Amino acid sequence: MSDDNKVNWHPPLKYTPTPPSISDFGFIDKKTRESIFSFSASIPNDSANQSKTAEDLYIAWSKVVPGLSQSFFNELDKLSSKLGCTTEDLAAIIFKESGFNPKATNGINVGLIQMDESALKNAVKFAYKKYGDDCGLKKNITFNEYKNLSANEQLKYAEAYLNFRIDDKGLYGKKLSGAECWTLIKRPGSINNKNFVNKLQKTIDSTKKIPFK
Repeated sequence: MSDDNKVNWHPPLKYTPTPPSISDFGFIDKKTRESIFSFSASIPNDSANQSKTAEDLYIAWSKVVPGLSQSFFNELDKLSSKLGCTTEDLAAIIFKESGFNPKATNGINVGLIQMDESALKNAVKFAYKKYGDDCGLKKNITFNEYKNLSANEQLKYAEAYLNFRIDDKGLYGKKLSGAECWTLIKRPGSINNKNFVNKLQKTIDSTKKIPFK
């Protein structure tokens, strides 16, 4: 992920569903500053605080991967709104990358979106440069610490990485498709390659059907 022209490819994940340790992670930012890093406090599992989409995806994907958290899908739903893609697409991307397992590892890549150490450093550096302490990330987090974060906590670093790439590619203000978001994860240099992006969207569309079969 640190190389624009190199595909962040890894062998098909040999994922044996095991309940990941997913905990609620609270962060309250300053109301006076609007930012794409406006993380909310931990959300109770009640219908008043979650969309129907998040609820349906939690129920569906839990049949495929036991041990998932409703709060994780609530946060995923919020992130998809910020990016412009659908929550269904974003869930499919994370399933393909890691099976929703924050401890999933393939070579040097780890976590929900399979970040390497360079990607993690770039994400945190960008977040602090643009938003300072309001970004809600640990400034000097080590790669080993990142590996042990819960899915909810890792999602914040995944968002930081995506926004680092969005800034790098001059895409702020543009609503991104699921395939464009995945391209920024897998091969950022191909963001304008329609064939590559369209190929990823086909994979996403196929993956979205898995929990509903």
